Amino acid sequence: MRRATGFTIIEMLMVIVVAGIMMAVAIPFLRNTSQRTSVHGAADEISRLYATARATSIMRGKLSWLVLDPTTSTAMVIAKQVSGTGIDTISKPDNLTNRYGVTFTTSTDSLIFTPRGVGANLVSTSVILSSTTGGVVDTVWIYPTGKIVR
Repeated sequence: MRRATGFTIIEMLMVIVVAGIMMAVAIPFLRNTSQRTSVHGAADEISRLYATARATSIMRGKLSWLVLDPTTSTAMVIAKQVSGTGIDTISKPDNLTNRYGVTFTTSTDSLIFTPRGVGANLVSTSVILSSTTGGVVDTVWIYPTGKIVR
């Protein structure tokens, strides 16, 4: 007589229970990772716009601004025109809430760069980014000397 092969119902239930426990632990971790990635992406975007504003002021030999508007969650770069008295929009307004799901607060509403690429603001600026759905926060510190610390 041959013995039947296969899994018992107890073995199958144990596998299902262990898989359920692993999922219960992994899902909150993965959700938090997604929020953290969004906040860090927004911080990278602020750093990129900062570098763009600084480079624009050097290339044009004119003042440029990194404009931060926490009320609409937008950031953009503008600069004086090379010839004339107007203002050019270098980067369109980037809504960080729509793009990354974050809001931000800042200690300064705009950073001004001289034609040498040095910040005209005499104080350091902090940009605090928060995810809209939960407690993930990141801070970008911008110093007048051009240094960015995250």
